Amino acid sequence: IKQLQNEVSGLEELSRQLFLETHDIQNARERLEWAATWQGKYFNFLGYFFSGYCTWKIFI
Repeated sequence: IKQLQNEVSGLEELSRQLFLETHDIQNARERLEWAATWQGKYFNFLGYFFSGYCTWKIFI
């Protein structure tokens, strides 16, 4: 019985890890799809712009 409990525990942990991994992949796919919209491109542009601006302010 103890061996079966250990095996079930290991399989439950594997199931949890697989769920978390698929959830992360789904979130990444949604972010990529959103980044392809005009609003996503606009926010990405603003991010790059302010990144350059902050870098400029640091060195000047």
